[in-house]
Amino acid sequence: MAFIGRHNLFPIPVINPILQSLGWIPIQQDRFDRDGLRRAEASIAKGNAVVIFPEGARTETGALGEGKLGLAMLVAKTKCLVVPAYISGTFEALPIGARRISFHPVGVIYGIPIDFSSALERFSKKEFYRHVTDTVMGSIRDLALTSRRH
Repeated sequence: MAFIGRHNLFPIPVINPILQSLGWIPIQQDRFDRDGLRRAEASIAKGNAVVIFPEGARTETGALGEGKLGLAMLVAKTKCLVVPAYISGTFEALPIGARRISFHPVGVIYGIPIDFSSALERFSKKEFYRHVTDTVMGSIRDLALTSRRH
């Protein structure tokens, strides 16, 4: 498994190469990062799962934010399946600005894999990106509702 995360997630330069060898793919958030996207594509081509957080960052309130198009670009390039997931409890465990992790339960609910290959032919590139992003974020919202009921 590889994990996409912002390039400055781990500010200690000595640790970054070690984390990258373990599967962390740093990505620039302030611009389109071709290198990061290529690394993710290469990881998928090797048969690895790539974990991407479609919002790109945590939100101030812990509520779901708007999905970015990077996930959709990766799907368009690789034609990979997308397994949506909702992670609950992370805001309570580590709110933005907190200095320590609190011992709050964190859970993950996985959705049904989504195959977007037929949508590639039905939509223009921009429409496809929006379709993938909206579909995945909608699935994550549904998983969040399911999480709250249990």
